[in-house]
Amino acid sequence: MTKLEKWTEAQGMVVFPSLEELDIPDCPELKTWWASSSEGRGDSITPFPVLRKLTLRYLKNLEKWTEALGIGVFPCLEELDIHNCSELKTWWASSSQGRGDSFTPFPVLRKLTLINMTKLEKWTEAQGMVVFPCLEELHIQGCPKLKTWWEDGSACPNLSILGIQSCPELQAIPIGLSSLTSLVINNCPNLMGYAQKGSHKWSSICHAHRIEINERIVQIRRF
Repeated sequence: MTKLEKWTEAQGMVVFPSLEELDIPDCPELKTWWASSSEGRGDSITPFPVLRKLTLRYLKNLEKWTEALGIGVFPCLEELDIHNCSELKTWWASSSQGRGDSFTPFPVLRKLTLINMTKLEKWTEAQGMVVFPCLEELHIQGCPKLKTWWEDGSACPNLSILGIQSCPELQAIPIGLSSLTSLVINNCPNLMGYAQKGSHKWSSICHAHRIEINERIVQIRRF
């Protein structure tokens, strides 16, 4: 679909009541893949009520992630992959204003993969939000401008597998990832301090069963 520029929902409609898997590849002109016309109306519309897997890939002009997070767009989404969307500076801009403290945009997401998002610079969550209550696996690769993400691991209390690769500007790993069992870091020079056993940074990750940094096994614990 080489001419598709924008994808919006019809007002007041549950657009895809039975859709479980959605893959959007190679739409070079697509700039906004989901723009909600219901924002601000207070409608309880769920356009993707049973969607379980979403993949966005090779959308070279995609600039904006969905605007519809405030209306429970993805109540069943378990896996999200975003690959080679080079213009996407933020894949999700969080704001809980007007939604209440209990707002959770991805209530059952278990696996998240972000690859080759070359303009992604910042990824933050609204203070105190549990953004990913069920997230177990997170992979971030090829994000050369990413410097900061959330500071507090309480945003994803069940994260057990974390892989970070080729993110040279990333400064730190979230504090308090208490469920972490596997950590892989490759080609991230600012994260090399986590390999120094006995350091403060090491103490924040040493509970993980398996730790690999720059293709070297730093720790492996068997139980």
